[in-house]
Amino acid sequence: MGMAMQIITCLMGGIYLGGNVAASSLRHGNTIALRAQCWDWSESKFLGCGGFWSRDGCGMRACPGSVMSGDDWSKCWGEVFRMFLYGGSSGDVIRYGNKVTVWSTTARYVSCDQDAWCQRSSTATGFYIYSRGRAGGCSGYPRHQVCEGEPIQDGDVIYLEAAGHGYPLKTGYFVSADGSDVSTRTCPDTRGMISSACSCEKWTLFIR
Repeated sequence: MGMAMQIITCLMGGIYLGGNVAASSLRHGNTIALRAQCWDWSESKFLGCGGFWSRDGCGMRACPGSVMSGDDWSKCWGEVFRMFLYGGSSGDVIRYGNKVTVWSTTARYVSCDQDAWCQRSSTATGFYIYSRGRAGGCSGYPRHQVCEGEPIQDGDVIYLEAAGHGYPLKTGYFVSADGSDVSTRTCPDTRGMISSACSCEKWTLFIR
């Protein structure tokens, strides 16, 4: 069989529908930044947690502007995070449908409970990561079923669904920039095909 052919196997009670791995694929431990899609009209476009704020909440920040590149990664330290595959190890590829944790460079996890504000926390509840273009064979599966699609790539528009306390519990609440403080909402829908209408739950992914 050719490398491009999809492989279907059982994975932790779910489905694995593989895809090709590129140099730009998101991997366990990568340094990332997230720009909100619905804040293009504002100077504050990037997710930030902690930093100069006196509280642990997460909100929208003006640094670095429109893109994260070059010296921005060190200058905008409150807007820089690391993403880890749940149960993964260094170099593991992160795919559509995987559970991940997000670590703030201000030395705490990012935690978002259902219908609540996102904030820095000493514990990691985690998220399920999706991108419409990376669903692959998972597009026909209800999102409550664990299904791995294609690798997430640098520049992808992603969605992060807050994970419940346990595995593979999913909450149906997505990280949302619908306000200066970042919280969770029940947009998009509850199936694998992510709705294009939920602009404030879309985040452009930058990988260092």
